[in-house]
Amino acid sequence: MKSPATLLDVAQAAGVSKSTAANVFNHPERVRPEVRSRVEDAARSLGFAGPDPRGRLLSSGKAHVIGIVPSGEGISWVFDDPYMRTVLSAVAGACEEHKAALQLIDGHGESGADAIRRAVVDGLILATAEQARAIDPALRKRLPIVVMDRTPDTDISAVSIDDRGGARRITEHLLALGHRRMLVATLTRTWIAPVLHRVTGSARQLVSAHPADEERLAGVAEALTAAGLSINDMPLVEAWGSEEERKRYGSGAALIFDSLDGATAVVALGGDIALSTLAEARARGLIVPRDLSIAGFDDPPAAAISDPPLTTIAAPVADSARLAARLLLDAGKPQHVELAVKLIVRASTAPPRR
Repeated sequence: MKSPATLLDVAQAAGVSKSTAANVFNHPERVRPEVRSRVEDAARSLGFAGPDPRGRLLSSGKAHVIGIVPSGEGISWVFDDPYMRTVLSAVAGACEEHKAALQLIDGHGESGADAIRRAVVDGLILATAEQARAIDPALRKRLPIVVMDRTPDTDISAVSIDDRGGARRITEHLLALGHRRMLVATLTRTWIAPVLHRVTGSARQLVSAHPADEERLAGVAEALTAAGLSINDMPLVEAWGSEEERKRYGSGAALIFDSLDGATAVVALGGDIALSTLAEARARGLIVPRDLSIAGFDDPPAAAISDPPLTTIAAPVADSARLAARLLLDAGKPQHVELAVKLIVRASTAPPRR
């Protein structure tokens, strides 16, 4: 087996000294742009991702640190986000058991990629499969990675939830109550304006496609098909339901109510969009579930105390995060694990009005 490329290999390929090559990675401002470019080209061609900071700074080769890379830009938002607070708390608990530390890394954009490459960590927990695919292949080979998402990649570990089964169960719950006309709302994962997909009788392509959302839509479709109905005959909205969305583009919840087209229930495949739909119903003077049943997904903390409390699918967020940390800390072979979800019936769903 061929040994991994070293800094000396890069220096020789670029025709510079080893110290110059080292400066390109550690102190790029000290190297002329044309020389820096030559060294970087040589590193890419050799599959060299840069000096391993663990080997350089820690003689043991262990940093005893786990890095977490949240989705989106920046890291300050995670402290206000219920989902991320749960993730951080669970991972921190696992780190304490293993006498390890926790590091938050902003992995957004080009500077984020550099921050990940330079991080002194024993492994990375990533929020999305897209983040894993963006990481330098050479770094993926030497650094354990766990993604809290669904991914086909077999060289990294993945912890996901039963998105399809959860969406199927929440839809079956509404069908059992007697609902036959539903609006389906799925999450957007990028900053786009809310999108209405009108009923065409044929399959519709998501603008902001994500594997988890596609699984959830498939679960809704399976439940409807079993009842002799078709998801293609139901209005479909892509939205986030957040305050930031409303400020940038307008309210996704408002688009839902403007597009009901006779629907007696809303299947909201995300926590924020479900809660914002409840708030929009109150703003329009509607009573949930008398006038409209609303069911959600992910069970954010506010779901249990909303008015009315939200029927939802609960995802084991803390268990997922603890498992992700344990897979890293145990340093075993990559595994893909899917965790079960649970239907929680509350007061936001009831039989449709006759």
